[in-house]
Amino acid sequence: MHPNPLFHSDDRAMIEAMIAQVGVGTVFGQTRTGPCAARTPLIVHGAGRLQYHLAKSNPLVDGLDGGSALVTVDGPDGYISPRWYAKRDTVPTWNYVSVEAVGTVRKLDDDELEAFLHRLIDLHENRLGGDRWDASEASTGTWGRLFGGIAGFELQVEAYRPTIKLSQDKPAEVRRHIAAGLEAVEGIDSVEVAGPGFINIRLDAAAAGALAKTIVEAGDGFGTTDARADEIINLAEPALRCVGLGPRTHVRARPELSRQVGENKAGCDRIDAHAFVRPFHRHAACHR
Repeated sequence: MHPNPLFHSDDRAMIEAMIAQVGVGTVFGQTRTGPCAARTPLIVHGAGRLQYHLAKSNPLVDGLDGGSALVTVDGPDGYISPRWYAKRDTVPTWNYVSVEAVGTVRKLDDDELEAFLHRLIDLHENRLGGDRWDASEASTGTWGRLFGGIAGFELQVEAYRPTIKLSQDKPAEVRRHIAAGLEAVEGIDSVEVAGPGFINIRLDAAAAGALAKTIVEAGDGFGTTDARADEIINLAEPALRCVGLGPRTHVRARPELSRQVGENKAGCDRIDAHAFVRPFHRHAACHR
């Protein structure tokens, strides 16, 4: 959470609407080998409750039930160049929207986990539209085998700690310069200054669609490289155990494509970011 209170919000409805739209977060917790993190889809299930699931083999699973955890959810973000300021005698910054949720975790029973999975599938299949897939299309054997390999959890949120850093600390003239600079960036459809001090950015459909098409066509190869493939990267063993890798492992990053749309009811009309790609180190291909 950013220390500047100007970037904070106590609008729980807006925060939970953003979490629901993003639909994926990172769970942090303690394990016997130290702190670990896991990326997972999640849903808002009633006010102040976030549900998610993890593989039973994940080191986090053993210590979550009844313990405390932190879940983070990331919205749109971007680099802000000093070239867009009226005076260039300054430094760059990074605008972003992010929420931290802290609370107590309980494990879902089998019926609750089943209901959660159906809600999760229905939510995202409906968003895709078209010829949707239904869970009933999975055979009993397939569903049961995969169901047996996961554990469901619910975070009962005790506090949300949001950061909504969108240049609202800058004067209106500076925000207009930033908006004009961002609008000239290839792939951005429009930028507007919105009160109180926010900058709204929309990617154009062609840029978002082209990126999605590239990722789909590349498949597993997207975001990977053979550069330095013959070298060994020696990482700290406790950290590797968190993601199930050995102490001497080749790691290559995989991308995450997230579709994120948030709304700020306090005056920011929309915060749109239809295609953000970030390195996601837990999705790693490795060679022992």
